[in-house]
Amino acid sequence: MRIEQIALNTLVREGLINSSTAIRTIDGSRSFVLVELENGNIGTAMNYDVYPFRPNIYEKSQGIVNSLYSSLKTDPWLLETILMKEPNKLNLTEQAIKIAILSALSQPLFEKDILRMNGLNSVTVTYEEHHFPKKPNDSRRILYRLLGDNSVVGVIGFGGMLEIFSDLPYVKEVHFIDKHIIHRVETLESTVTKLNSKAKYEKVVYQGSDINTGLEKCSVVAITASSLCNATIDHLISQLKGKKIIVQGPSGAIVPSAFIEKGVSLLCTELKDTRYKEAYFFDDRIYDWFTEFDNRVYIYL
Repeated sequence: MRIEQIALNTLVREGLINSSTAIRTIDGSRSFVLVELENGNIGTAMNYDVYPFRPNIYEKSQGIVNSLYSSLKTDPWLLETILMKEPNKLNLTEQAIKIAILSALSQPLFEKDILRMNGLNSVTVTYEEHHFPKKPNDSRRILYRLLGDNSVVGVIGFGGMLEIFSDLPYVKEVHFIDKHIIHRVETLESTVTKLNSKAKYEKVVYQGSDINTGLEKCSVVAITASSLCNATIDHLISQLKGKKIIVQGPSGAIVPSAFIEKGVSLLCTELKDTRYKEAYFFDDRIYDWFTEFDNRVYIYL
């Protein structure tokens, strides 16, 4: 069963989605879709329809969003229909909206007591502690326990935890693959050069796009949670049998137990609230959100 289906079943079982569930806001004017429920819960998910950027692409995406939002207002059963649809029956904007809705519905399941009741541990750290810790913290201790000494770590998708892994002294090598680099070759090359210069050896290696050959030496692999939004995450996990898996990114803020059930060792994601909605609509505030309010939650068995 796919992760999103496990998540939906859990939400129904826990009574977190029912006939009174309603959406207050949907917006697609950024690379991440934003969904706000009537109860104020916020969800967000990567929209691959607008990535990479193309002229007028946001207008097209917002047109899909507006049409769907209008239909939701007149058809109370449409929400359930969207959530039940297979990804191959949705375009990428609709799939992003579905994941963002699941995220907003899932917020109560991230409460520490609820996680504990489900047999899960959690640690929350700030943006600075996640990216630029000045001393060892709980998140780094979790990573060390998972990675161990002299580890070879894989990353699917340029970005994510690539720089974090590169900075860890107990990580020997970081291999990453990415299918979508045509529009950002220079950025990729400059980032790899910078990280390897800092490490003083070829620690970070771009391995092309083949998961089977590119990550064969890796004992731990981090997958971007945005793979939920193009419906590739379950296939990726199935190809990584025998490896420890980390799922990271804001699109992964859906039912935590769904990932663990599929064999994920660590979920690292971000919970959004109404302050994020305010920042989302104002360019001059969006980056303030990331540094001030963007806490990362690490969830594991």
